[in-house]
Parts: sequence; structure tokens; C-alpha cells
Amino acid sequence: MSGICLYSRRTKDGSNARDREILSLRRQLDSTNEELTSVGRAREVALRENRRFQDDLATMTRENQVNTDIGFEELFPWEIYFPNYLIQA
Repeated sequence: MSGICLYSRRTKDGSNARDREILSLRRQLDSTNEELTSVGRAREVALRENRRFQDDLATMTRENQVNTDIGFEELFPWEIYFPNYLIQA
């Protein structure tokens, strides 16, 4: 009978160790899931900010091009410098 009690105690100790390991692994999994969620949110924020920057850059590029075109035509009227080019084109 003492052999059965010894085996039962070993099994119980082994079971407790597995339970502790499972609990530890679940905590690690929960922590990793929380971190993944946080990283996902940060990624979404960065993507939105990047899209906004790209839109701002495109707007500024268009505005700069319009300003440059107007300024360049005022500084260098093509008709005066290249009168034949306009006729040939």
C-alpha cells in the first residue's frame, strides 16, 4: 500500500508541476497577445500618419508646381525667347 501512495504522490507532484507550467505558458501567451495587439494599434496609427503625410506632400507638390509654372512663365515668356518653337509645335 505504501507503494501506491508513493506513486500517487509522484503523480500528484508531476501534475502540479505541469499545471504550473501550463499556467506560466498561458500567462506568456496572454502577454504576447496583448503586446501583439498594442503593436497592431501602433502600426495602424503609423499607417494613417504616413497616408496623411503622403497626401500633404502631394498637395504641396501640386501647389509648388503651379507656383513654379506661373513664376517661370512670368520670368521667361516663351513667345519672346522661342517664337518659332510655338509655331512648330
